[in-house]
Amino acid sequence: MSTLLVVGGVAAGMSAASKAKRLDPSLNVIALEKSPYVSYGACGMPYNLLRPDDPMESMVVITPQQFRAKRGIDARTNMEVLEIDAHNHTVKAKNLVSGELSTFQWDSLVYSTGAHSIKPAWPGIELEGVLTLRDLVDGKAVKDYLARKAPKRAAIIGGGYIGLEMADVFTELGIEVTVIEKLPSIMPGWEPEIVKPVHVALEKGGVTLLEGVTVTGFEGSNGQVKAVLTDGPTIPTDVVLVAIGVRPTVDLAVNAGIKLGPTGAVAVDREMRTNIPGIWAAGDCAEQWHRVLQRPAYVPLGTNANKQGRIAGENAVGGHVAWEGMIGTSVFKTLGADAARTGISRAEAKDAGIDVAVSMIDAFDQAHGMPGRKPMRVILISRKDNGQLLGAQLVGAGVAKRVDILATAIWAEMTVKDVGNLDLAYAPPFSPVWDPVIVAANIAEKDVDPNGLECRFCK
Repeated sequence: MSTLLVVGGVAAGMSAASKAKRLDPSLNVIALEKSPYVSYGACGMPYNLLRPDDPMESMVVITPQQFRAKRGIDARTNMEVLEIDAHNHTVKAKNLVSGELSTFQWDSLVYSTGAHSIKPAWPGIELEGVLTLRDLVDGKAVKDYLARKAPKRAAIIGGGYIGLEMADVFTELGIEVTVIEKLPSIMPGWEPEIVKPVHVALEKGGVTLLEGVTVTGFEGSNGQVKAVLTDGPTIPTDVVLVAIGVRPTVDLAVNAGIKLGPTGAVAVDREMRTNIPGIWAAGDCAEQWHRVLQRPAYVPLGTNANKQGRIAGENAVGGHVAWEGMIGTSVFKTLGADAARTGISRAEAKDAGIDVAVSMIDAFDQAHGMPGRKPMRVILISRKDNGQLLGAQLVGAGVAKRVDILATAIWAEMTVKDVGNLDLAYAPPFSPVWDPVIVAANIAEKDVDPNGLECRFCK
């Protein structure tokens, strides 16, 4: 009997294990996860914090017992992998509960160790109340801290979408929030015209924004954090959330001779193969193929991880399925200012040497005359020579619906003329008769070269 060993048992790892076992029921599948949990929805953790009586463990979708009983997968938690021996096809692991050491033999291996929160060696970072929110262990720690300490003030370090989601959550919990961003603006990588309405919404909601401010450490009392030290003001606080990004967890891979790519994540081909025969990699530890830029990228999202894991699992049992890649589609909400993006930004286009037209409209999510209709801003980024849609960013109400339309258009390599001809659903509670997507595309059409503008789907 052949053995597939999965190192890391969350999104990508358990997707790989499940797919492989489905395709080959005779396969011996073992998944080793360092934490106490497998297969959970980490993206839902901020919203679980709003439900004090709902345990963080409710984020677990399938337990190890269910994997064994229902899927025939030997999922083991609290198992820290110490070494991957690619030559002898063995893995050494330690049970973190009992301390017992084990050696596992494998015929094929999926490396899916994910990523970890960046925590600089700031003085005082070991103080109680300095937290991160990356995995379920983090989530439990944050929820426990909120319940025990009932903080009145929170400092969030990092103005990316996790930081801003948590600003929304803390505010709803009645906690006074300060967001500290080292760069000149929150939401790095987003178009400034999209950031501005988010900025307004945060400040209107009572969030203090400190941009262009560098954290230098923390002050505490009796082991408890009391303030964030910066190169500017000192910020008194009862809790700190460090949300400055993640790095791929690749130490085991490097020690095993698995090569990394230019992003610092594991280099994989379109079939999720590493440079070592018999080893695949997937999820937040691995690079992704960017369809627009046509090169490897690092965009650690749960959607990408699950898709990569599924492909790695199929190919680990003899398949040859190529991943079609990703375009970085994402959406988040913060204090009433929903923001969404897909494809590339104008800065990414410039770095790639692509001449683009950038068009923007302000519209509403519902038809004229509807009470409570709300504003929306749409930015489209298209090739100047032929009008192909390459990117889109939106802010306001109803943007989740629209970003998926635009992501589909980018995926299909449609032009703005194609998008302007789409037959989209209309009813006054959901959209104006001219949907903002259509209006934005029609405006964008005027900004590209009319001699090169194509309509790929026109008859």
